Amino acid sequence: MKKLFTLSIACLAIAFSSSQARAEGGVAIVDLDAVAKELNVIEFIEVTLANLGTGLDGDLKSMQQNLQSEFDSEKGKVEQKHGGDIEKASNEEKQALLVKNRDLQIQFNQARNQAAQTMNVRKLEMISKFRNELKPVALEVAKKKGMDVVLNKVMPPVYVYSDSVDITKDVAAAAKAAGMTKTVPERKTAQ
Repeated sequence: MKKLFTLSIACLAIAFSSSQARAEGGVAIVDLDAVAKELNVIEFIEVTLANLGTGLDGDLKSMQQNLQSEFDSEKGKVEQKHGGDIEKASNEEKQALLVKNRDLQIQFNQARNQAAQTMNVRKLEMISKFRNELKPVALEVAKKKGMDVVLNKVMPPVYVYSDSVDITKDVAAAAKAAGMTKTVPERKTAQ
């Protein structure tokens, strides 16, 4: 009986020490999307990008009008030269107008592509900034729970984990306490 009792104590001690070993240096899981939503970061990014897009759209419309005016001016010179009848223009003049139109369209497409690239870069910058600001907060929360590694629940997707290692709520609370909640700007409207 005494041996059974001693064996039971030994088994409990081993089980307890192995669970302690697992907790030390363990892996924590955080859902960055949930934290971002809780801190208004997702809406902040969406509205900021929408406002940037509104400004870029205005710039593109203005550019398009200027390019159209430039083409209309060139076309008007040819028409004026031929008494207002573009059909009387030579093949060279018509070809020159087609080339001008194509060049202006290429210029506009390049500006539109640049605007799209600006939007994508800005979005990635804001996401990266949020993640970098959140890293020390998430690691601090994890360390308080005896864990040294923090994985994002979403990317790359974690196959399975115990709820006890999910620190999402604690990270969101710590980030709020650190003043990381975003104030969402007003949505601008096109003018």
